[in-house]
Amino acid sequence: IVTSVAEGAFDALTSGDVKKHDEMVTEALFKLAKEVDTITFAQISMSKLVHDDPGVPIYKIGTSGFEEAKRILLG
Repeated sequence: IVTSVAEGAFDALTSGDVKKHDEMVTEALFKLAKEVDTITFAQISMSKLVHDDPGVPIYKIGTSGFEEAKRILLG
């Protein structure tokens, strides 16, 4: 399990700069995608992000995303 934080993205979001938030999260997403087999977003602000395909499955917040992550992790 690899944890990644887009430092400063939440601050950008709360200050109203959604574009900067999305750019920072997208950059972190593509960097992390080079290191892992799948990604799970932890927050709604990330889950609303519109992005190109990073090459790995992405599970977004919500019941279906958590259930799929659980299924994968626990077999």
